[in-house]
Amino acid sequence: VVTGFAADLVRKVGGDGITYVHNEDYLSTNSIYSLFLARQFLGSDVLLMNCDILAEREILRSLLEEEFPNAVAVDFRGPFTDGEMNVKVSNGYVIEICKDVPAADACGYSVQYAKFGKEGAETLADEITRLVRTGCIDGFPSDAYGAVIARQGIKAVDVGERTWFEIDTPEDFAEVLSLNIT
Repeated sequence: VVTGFAADLVRKVGGDGITYVHNEDYLSTNSIYSLFLARQFLGSDVLLMNCDILAEREILRSLLEEEFPNAVAVDFRGPFTDGEMNVKVSNGYVIEICKDVPAADACGYSVQYAKFGKEGAETLADEITRLVRTGCIDGFPSDAYGAVIARQGIKAVDVGERTWFEIDTPEDFAEVLSLNIT
């Protein structure tokens, strides 16, 4: 688990059976840098979940049950919005995933839950290292997914019938409290 803000609280809730990596620069970096700090753990199967996403367990279960080693949970329900983590898919595989995919070209939203098998995780680690060393410290892990798409592929797992929510504001938090997500 990579920590940043409120790391002590995360450790208290998570307990002692977890390996923690702390991003001391969490105020000036983004999640690609946090993952860069944990890159030594990307040599085997890995599961990535953004901490600001609250989702039904079934989303995670669907992702883990996908036989293809690299997969991203995708909500294909629209309408889509510019500036969100939009996804383009062809024949069930992700061809692009980023905030720069225009809403008009998107066919889904990334739920920002992903899994990678050993080869995909190694490719991801190499690409994240390359990006961070060239100055990309304020991006997202999905900025490195292109290398995995090109080398091994990433399957799009349809989770659009499930409930998920991204918490970016106090208003989002208040709204998610009213949901019954299990």
